[in-house]
Amino acid sequence: AERARLLDAVLETMTEGVVVIDDEHRVLVRNNAARRLLGLEDTAPADTFDVGSDYGLFHPNGLPLTHGDMPALRALAGEDVEPQDFHLRVPSVPLGRVVELTARPLDGHDPSVPRRAMVNLRDVTLDRQHRDTLASFAGVVAHDLFNPLALIDGWAENLESEFALGAVLTSTGMPMVARIHDAAAHMREVIADLLAY
Repeated sequence: AERARLLDAVLETMTEGVVVIDDEHRVLVRNNAARRLLGLEDTAPADTFDVGSDYGLFHPNGLPLTHGDMPALRALAGEDVEPQDFHLRVPSVPLGRVVELTARPLDGHDPSVPRRAMVNLRDVTLDRQHRDTLASFAGVVAHDLFNPLALIDGWAENLESEFALGAVLTSTGMPMVARIHDAAAHMREVIADLLAY
């Protein structure tokens, strides 16, 4: 009894949601964080687990989760579900929320014990907003850096043409053009690294 009370206390102080279901879709464990993350604080706790549309979960492309998409059900089928982002749209969370779900089967060695799966939920809304803001900033910086590159490439091509016509000694001019091209290529690598970051 003391061990169960301690486990309940730990589950209720967690900021990450935890849900455990069995193969009959009964909810065996669901902490308050899971209810909060799914916007279920004001509803009576359900004894069974329903499909994604009942929870207001959607793929990032806007399509609702189907029965087969649900990480919990995939885990019950034996799949380790790596972290995936889903968008939560329910009336109790008017601005929406991005929730990262991970699911794992809980292997039991006794075939008489029902299969179980554990789902972990994390609110990653602010992380994703930060990432998107950073990506937008990187796109602006990249655009501003690409403009001079176009000029460098254009002038390098003109110089190369002039050198080829003999207006400047090829032995002097061609290494200069090569340096301009190398500098432009280096700047492209820097921009690519910035965008990847």
